[in-house]
Amino acid sequence: MRAAPQSRNRTQPKVLTGVPGWKILKIEKFEGGLVTPLSDSEKSFSDREEAYLACGAGCPGRCTYCVLTECLSQPIPVLYGNVGDMLEEFAAYLARKPNVYLHLGHILDPLAYPLAQPLLEGFIRAVGSSPPTRLEIRTKFTAV
Repeated sequence: MRAAPQSRNRTQPKVLTGVPGWKILKIEKFEGGLVTPLSDSEKSFSDREEAYLACGAGCPGRCTYCVLTECLSQPIPVLYGNVGDMLEEFAAYLARKPNVYLHLGHILDPLAYPLAQPLLEGFIRAVGSSPPTRLEIRTKFTAV
């Protein structure tokens, strides 16, 4: 006898009901749009392009001083599983715009997730091969 297929609900998982969203980590497929330009009001430099890397969202910490939880539209942290696709898009972007200042940690605290290490290593290798590029990795997570 086959079990009935379960419907997918992207906003709230049906498993682990009653568990706070920040205690769950969703692994999704990256669909593109890794590099997001910063608005002029968010930029630190006027002489170069700045952007953040949208490679996930959230943090498992509940730090009272952090505004990240206020900025997110979804209560469940998300990482993307197809790291190779993200690194490929990143390399193509750097080939087009090597003089960019990138922020990692704008909507995701990447150092809070050991699962993000292969992605971080790939970003660091790519930036090391593109001397004018700068990558700022931000964290506010006290358990790093």
